[in-house]
Amino acid sequence: MFVSEPTYVGHASLRIAAVPAPSTAGMVSLNRKYLRVPDLQRLAHLFFTGRKLVEGLYAGKHTTRRRGQGVEFHDYREYLPGDDVSHVDWRVYGRTDRLYIRQYEHQSDSTVTLLVDSSASMAYRGQVATSASKYDYACQLAAAIAFLTIKEHDRAALGFARDGLVDYQPPGGSMTHLAGLLKSMEAQRRWRTAGLPDALRRLTTVSGRRQVLIVFSDFLDEGDAIVREMSAIAQRGAEVLAFQIFHPDELQLPDVESGVFVDSEGSGRLNINVPDIRAAYRKQVETFLQEWRASCQKRGLGQHLFNTGEPYFAALERFLRARTA
Repeated sequence: MFVSEPTYVGHASLRIAAVPAPSTAGMVSLNRKYLRVPDLQRLAHLFFTGRKLVEGLYAGKHTTRRRGQGVEFHDYREYLPGDDVSHVDWRVYGRTDRLYIRQYEHQSDSTVTLLVDSSASMAYRGQVATSASKYDYACQLAAAIAFLTIKEHDRAALGFARDGLVDYQPPGGSMTHLAGLLKSMEAQRRWRTAGLPDALRRLTTVSGRRQVLIVFSDFLDEGDAIVREMSAIAQRGAEVLAFQIFHPDELQLPDVESGVFVDSEGSGRLNINVPDIRAAYRKQVETFLQEWRASCQKRGLGQHLFNTGEPYFAALERFLRARTA
């Protein structure tokens, strides 16, 4: 498929007047391109967890270092917006004047794996060079979900599809780990092709069966092969979600008279009179999206369409509310 690029280019027993403002020292390290301090504050009231994993938490559990309420104390971490104040260690606060949360050993096996397409087609950002690209939007969604996962004391892993699986970061559940994921997102370069089928096959050798896998891509190429590989992962016990990301121009073409359509992952170029093909193009895109959605639903895969024209936080919040309804 060609993409358009126009040529013109609560109370506690303690008596305190108010809860002290949390130190931002732990948050500053997360103030990166794809996850800034204001984002952490907006995400504080949201949560993400895997449906299948929640259903399985009470059977066949084994001890892991999931942070949560338990019997044995494990460690401290800095307070983050949205944390339950009742978990704050006030003695530590009295000594250090900083808020820390007590963490405990817990039984769980929840991992969320994020796979981001970093192919050339994901670099598309429309006519305005300063706007976010599809890759940027995918990373904002992935960064937010990674934060929500770790905030809920689970683990997040990350990999990129660039001519196969590259820069895979194994699961981790600390804020330091999250900072590393964010840094990796910023360091990626675009490649001509994603090789998503190969990336998904490779993931089965490095990730566990009980996980949530979220794939961020436009899924414009190798659709059948991608669905087969995602279905194979789902059959191993994972919940698989496809986050399909499009720019508004790709959904219904930009409001221009003419432009050059460029195959971002090839060498094809076409000069087009846009009004002449707008209706046919929109019908073809709708057919493509309907077929992709039906193929995912047939195999029990979650499919969700995201439009980069909508602020990522609003789209993510709507998805999370629908998922927990």
